[in-house]
Amino acid sequence: MFAEAEGEYSQMQNEPSLSEARRRAVQTGAATLVGAGALATGNAAHAQVNVVNLSVPLTATTSTNVFFNVLDGTAATGSLAGAEYELTHTSSGGTETSSLISLDPNSQFLAECSSPNVVKLAQGTVVGPPAFPFNGYASSTTDTLATTGSPSGEWFPGNSGYAGLDVQSGSDHHYGWAELTIGDGTNGAAPYDVTLTAFGYNAAPNQAVLAGTNIAVTAPEPSALELMVVGVAGLGALRLRRRRTIAA
Repeated sequence: MFAEAEGEYSQMQNEPSLSEARRRAVQTGAATLVGAGALATGNAAHAQVNVVNLSVPLTATTSTNVFFNVLDGTAATGSLAGAEYELTHTSSGGTETSSLISLDPNSQFLAECSSPNVVKLAQGTVVGPPAFPFNGYASSTTDTLATTGSPSGEWFPGNSGYAGLDVQSGSDHHYGWAELTIGDGTNGAAPYDVTLTAFGYNAAPNQAVLAGTNIAVTAPEPSALELMVVGVAGLGALRLRRRRTIAA
């Protein structure tokens, strides 16, 4: 038996903020998938960031795991058909380990600080091109968030942050994030339990997204001034070529 939360796609082009989206999700009492055509730089006309806010966060414990599918906006404890990622808390020989697992290492990747450790991103960090403020994306099957054995130094009990995601669909890459908290024995979560609060991705392929937000980042389109400069330079080169031809 498992609990499941599912997001519904919506087109909310003028959504004011992620915090406002979460407030509305709590009011409706369901996971809400928020779309926003917001853009940090460049043109937002074709940018669509989908965010799932779980009104009831899901926690991975030593007895149950959490699964989620970024592209279709679903999450569940126990099992989930088509899940892309899995959160676990394992206990073995006195060692507690919180992990984020890529269920298909050939098409689902994680941002790492050092293999096989998941980097903890701050809200607003660019996930995807052109910036890579970490070692890059890896296809390790299981990546460590926090452990009593050899802590990575970024995730630890009572710590919250964002994991960077890269889901490949065909030849396209969809960059996203997951908001996670490592349990510390408070709020009903045992030390090293992992709680999933929200996740999102940029529906526009091969374009970046800011972690923890509904803001897409695309390459800016050339301005009118830039186009004019290019045009003038082209005309100058053409005139010079004509002069050389006449002189010859």
